[in-house]
Amino acid sequence: MEERRAFQRIKISVSVWHGRAYKNHAELRKEESGPEQFSVTKDISAGGLVFISNETMPVGSIVEIKIEIPGVSGFIECTGRVVRTEKKGQDGAYEVAVCFLDLKSADRKKLDDFVKKEAD
Repeated sequence: MEERRAFQRIKISVSVWHGRAYKNHAELRKEESGPEQFSVTKDISAGGLVFISNETMPVGSIVEIKIEIPGVSGFIECTGRVVRTEKKGQDGAYEVAVCFLDLKSADRKKLDDFVKKEAD
């Protein structure tokens, strides 16, 4: 099968914080909360990531994300759209796949550089 992704993806665990899922950006802005649940990624690219959550999130919902990339100072913060949620195992864990929505180009480059370096 041909790979159709715009960005290279790697399986790696990095620290990520996420907020709860919102129906849309307007609902998210009303809350003015921030990412507060700690998790780790299952895989990551400059276009999105998959993280482990203890709750399901509706496909199409919006979630705030804060990513800590090893070797990069500060955090990468953005929102993403949930594109897939899948229950894994019997322990109540879910894999949540998110496509980045408002990632700054400088942060996208940091992620892309990190992924390419780790893939080598």
